Amino acid sequence: MTMNKRSLRSRALALLLALACAMPLMPALSTEARAVTQAQIDALEAERDEIKAEREGMQSDIDALKGEHAGLLERKYALDAQNELYRQELELLDEQLALYSQLVAQKGREVEAATSAETEQLAAYKRHVRAMEENGSYTYLAIIFGSSSLAELISNLDMIGEVMEADRRMYDQYSTAREQSEEIQAEYQDVLGRLEEKNAEYELEKAELEKRIEEASQLIVELEEEIEHNTELYLQVVAEEQALEANIQQLIAEFERQEAAKNIQSTGTYIWPLPGYTPGTRTYGYRTHPIYGDMRFHSGQDIGAPSGTSIIAADSGVVSYCGRNGGYGNCVMINHGGGRVTLYAHMSAYNCSYGQTVNQGDTIGYVGSTGVSTGPHLHFEVRINGATVDPMQYFSVG
Repeated sequence: MTMNKRSLRSRALALLLALACAMPLMPALSTEARAVTQAQIDALEAERDEIKAEREGMQSDIDALKGEHAGLLERKYALDAQNELYRQELELLDEQLALYSQLVAQKGREVEAATSAETEQLAAYKRHVRAMEENGSYTYLAIIFGSSSLAELISNLDMIGEVMEADRRMYDQYSTAREQSEEIQAEYQDVLGRLEEKNAEYELEKAELEKRIEEASQLIVELEEEIEHNTELYLQVVAEEQALEANIQQLIAEFERQEAAKNIQSTGTYIWPLPGYTPGTRTYGYRTHPIYGDMRFHSGQDIGAPSGTSIIAADSGVVSYCGRNGGYGNCVMINHGGGRVTLYAHMSAYNCSYGQTVNQGDTIGYVGSTGVSTGPHLHFEVRINGATVDPMQYFSVG
């Protein structure tokens, strides 16, 4: 075979392990998107190209197995056709054997009949001779002295000779018929013997052919199982390769967003994200959790407002996250450049999308109570280089 199961399985296993090591898929952005470097993308693309080459090699191996499978099928079809010819020839031989067996039996009966007739004629001939010798009226002396004239004597002697000659001819005819029947029977028996030898030879050849057909059938089954198994491994690698490609594209998009964020034209100052609504009390820092009842660190400022109230961008920037995010519920993050990020949580709906550039004061979503929340409000965070700080230090509201 072009390739055995062990080699292809080990290749597929190595590929899957390589893929597992090469695919640090981006986690759900519960905080801030991780920094992506061009070197990281280049490394993954190189790994993708290597995996692609290996995957194409697996495809080539599978194609080779399929080619071998097709060749075996053609071989089996040819063997089946040959086997069918043997079957037909054996049927004809069986018919010939049956016919010649009948002919031999028939000639045997004819030999028996001819022998019986020959024997009976010989016995009749002997009876006639004995009768003439034993019956005084038919002795040669009786014929001579009983004839009244020479003409009668000659006539009587001719009659006796004709009777004896007729008996002899009949005996010769029966003897010849018997000998001919025996010759023909011997010829038939000779043909029958040769046919039996040929039949035995064909039976052996047919048995050997059927053995080869069985071996070919077993190889076909094994190849089909191997092709099926290797195809499953191949599809697993294809799926992993596709996942790796998707991850690469995601990293490229994140890298481009980060590059774009370097050129963000933000104001460097923040405006209140929920105009007309004040926080009442500061909620940043440790506090008793309103749902779980234990002391926990709260990383932002909660601002109560009716559901559907517009939320605006505190500063210009690029949307670095827009989606469902655990306890934050519907969440938007804006990168303002220089390590500054603001976060807006528990939204009922979005008015922006990932990668979008927004200006200070643009509506980016609406107040809601998604995620872990006791009622409609905005959870607002300010982060500097990934760490949260008290948002209220930037405002004089409340």
